Amino acid sequence: MQNPEPAKEHERRPGHGLRAALKHAFAIPREPRLTDQEREWLEKVAREVVRRGLTAPALMALESARPLNFIGSQLLVFFTPIISIAVPPALCERVAALMEKRGSVQALIAMIEDLDRERRGGAPDPKDTPEARSNGRREGVDGASGDAHC
Repeated sequence: MQNPEPAKEHERRPGHGLRAALKHAFAIPREPRLTDQEREWLEKVAREVVRRGLTAPALMALESARPLNFIGSQLLVFFTPIISIAVPPALCERVAALMEKRGSVQALIAMIEDLDRERRGGAPDPKDTPEARSNGRREGVDGASGDAHC
């Protein structure tokens, strides 16, 4: 009887087996940052929303639809042939690609809030930092970290 072949070198090394392969199996990859062109487009939308005085309804709609932005982008791709009657297909594709990015809706919300605050002449709230917004957390009146206090 012959000895079974010895295990290959890469199979013996720790960290290269099944455990290493599954270590990051459920990790969410980092989303690419918004390009300058996408940021410019979002700023245009935010300026128009604030100019028309639609800050509150826009924020409410964006906050409620934020979890569904990827599904919305896929619906836009699906309905592009119909929408292209009124809107150029290239614009539909750009909007769909922007909506697929996780941070795009949050960036638009932040821009609308900042522009509205500037329009009203108020200084930015020192407790309302971009880091807090990106983490989905804001400091309350008492300084404790957590959800925004109403």
